[in-house]
Amino acid sequence: ILLLNSLTMEPVKVDCSQLSKQLWLIKVPKNLEAAMMKSPSAAVGSLEVCRKQYPVIFAGKRQPPEMKFIPSKSVSSASTSIGEIYSIEATNVDRLTLSVFAEAEKPNESANDSVGAIKFEGCIKTRGEMRPPKDKTYLQRKVAEMRASNQPTRTTQQLTQPHQSYKPTGATAQILAQNKALRKEAGKKVRDEKSVVRDKIFAAFEKHQYYTIYDLQKVTNQPVTYLKEILSEIADYSMKPPHRSTWELKPQYRHYQAGSGDS
Repeated sequence: ILLLNSLTMEPVKVDCSQLSKQLWLIKVPKNLEAAMMKSPSAAVGSLEVCRKQYPVIFAGKRQPPEMKFIPSKSVSSASTSIGEIYSIEATNVDRLTLSVFAEAEKPNESANDSVGAIKFEGCIKTRGEMRPPKDKTYLQRKVAEMRASNQPTRTTQQLTQPHQSYKPTGATAQILAQNKALRKEAGKKVRDEKSVVRDKIFAAFEKHQYYTIYDLQKVTNQPVTYLKEILSEIADYSMKPPHRSTWELKPQYRHYQAGSGDS
């Protein structure tokens, strides 16, 4: 039989030599399951099957026999008390079709074509639940498990002295050093002669009609107070839209007619 792999979209061979094999599905308690997974030996216990001389037949079908499971010493010491016997209540599975598949070894090219990468282990015909004896030891263990599961992962603690959860870093000195380096790269703003600053301002206004104080500061590289002092002599400050908070040359210094300049 070939199946289609959903990841690679390639056909995969399935070994169906155990097609007629019938399996049991047993539900194991969590504590016993964890002990079985950690057991160093392959044998985790023994199974006792009690077959009656006259089997019970219900609805025309023979009912499963009574079974008991006795964990091995390695499993019992890790999860249960030694000598504890688990009863298995089994029921027939008729309305569901359950199957078990396993990953087999990668087939060789010289092997038989019937051997594939996926092996069919059999069909589940009987389902059982493993139940521990409801004695005093079992009840004490369940109470301990419930208390452990209800324990909060985070608890409050009362502190007797101040506790510093974080250590502040000296970022102030680092920021000051960075600002100092930036000012050093930009260079110190030294006041030039008014005539030199005016020439730079006039050259800038030949390109655009309106400028903000910060744009002119970048062009002239002059202090803001000194730049405003020169601008108040040769330019007008606009406080109305659409050119609010910008400077424009006075009419006697403009190289264009009123209303014909760019924005």
